[in-house]
Amino acid sequence: MVASTRPFIVSLLFALFVATVASAQNSRRIAVIPFTNITLNAADDWIGVGIAETLAADLAITRGLDVISRSIVERAVMNLLAGDTSDISEQALLAVARELGADLLLAGSYQRLGNRLRLTARLVDVQSETTAHAFKLDGNHNDLFMLQDQLTDNVRSAVGETPLVAAVRNVGNGIPTNGRNENETAAVSGGLVLGGEGPEATASDTRGGFAIGGRPSVQAARTDTPPTIDGRLDDVAWRNAVLITDFTQTNPVEGAPPTEETEVRITYDADQLYFAFYAHYNDPSQMRANRVDRDQARRDDWIAVMFDTFLDQQRAYRFSVNAYGVQGDAILTGGRRSRGAPGSGGDTSWDALFETGAAIVDDGWTAEMAIPFKSLRYPVRGRSEHRWGFQITRTLQTKDETVVWSPMTRNVAGL
Repeated sequence: MVASTRPFIVSLLFALFVATVASAQNSRRIAVIPFTNITLNAADDWIGVGIAETLAADLAITRGLDVISRSIVERAVMNLLAGDTSDISEQALLAVARELGADLLLAGSYQRLGNRLRLTARLVDVQSETTAHAFKLDGNHNDLFMLQDQLTDNVRSAVGETPLVAAVRNVGNGIPTNGRNENETAAVSGGLVLGGEGPEATASDTRGGFAIGGRPSVQAARTDTPPTIDGRLDDVAWRNAVLITDFTQTNPVEGAPPTEETEVRITYDADQLYFAFYAHYNDPSQMRANRVDRDQARRDDWIAVMFDTFLDQQRAYRFSVNAYGVQGDAILTGGRRSRGAPGSGGDTSWDALFETGAAIVDDGWTAEMAIPFKSLRYPVRGRSEHRWGFQITRTLQTKDETVVWSPMTRNVAGL
């Protein structure tokens, strides 16, 4: 799930957390500043925050480094500069770092020209006010995840530290990262649990503020026979798939039962995660569907699934489909209010590799979706159980109705 609060990294195992605390006195504190958009293209402003968020999350699982929360860093920057962040000098950044008790400061910029992207960064020793290391990475805009991972590895090498846990598996668009061969399969060999509080949650965990009455979870069923993605739910894989039918309104009446029935089936194999959707209508004439371009189905009825693969409530992957199989995808990040609609909120310029198919039936529409694990980033667990934050949402435009699987309140800004 994605939230605008609790920016701390909570997806580490408790034992690793204890080990980190025990060695904190020997750790160097590092502040990561949102990267500056030097091309001044407002459409790319989200990149700077995203880079800082990713670097902070990845560096937080590094021995010898104590990463200051991104929200604390941003708040300190805003307070010290009285909200004027249009021209942040290095001296101002150093003042922020000292205020936060940081030993190291990581700041940088990005420049986009067409599909080309350049990242530059500096690792500054706060006490001596000198640049200890400088970094420059060039690549395609679609390679942003890869560039972020490379920059994280470069910073780790510069400070002479190593990750506390296994490398993150990044796979968007088949890009090899962290030394992986691009032919390596990003397989999930352990169990897959979607939703729930996660193993790190406690009774006092404020993340529960987004849910009503706790969070449901589901153990996805594994299949040996992948479905054919044609929108017709007649495949063998769906016979033993997990079935979800319990949904709750968030709009127009929060907490009310849905006015239409929805069926979602889930299964997976070593390479892909599969969904089957059945959107029922009491009056099919109220169904709204159009053949439109990718990410343009915002005026249609649609169903979407969202994954918080790191369980940190800072980023989620959203995949959606309408009655004609039109795809939508986006990355949702913390601090952005979104109802989950395709094209609203998040970065819809992100295009993942996944497959959809749909069919209109007598009482509504059906659809199938196959999402390769290679299109997601998630912590490597080997044969251990994977647990991801998860949400399903369906929108019926004619009724202005939105239903969700994990009940949530509109009183909290977030998703």
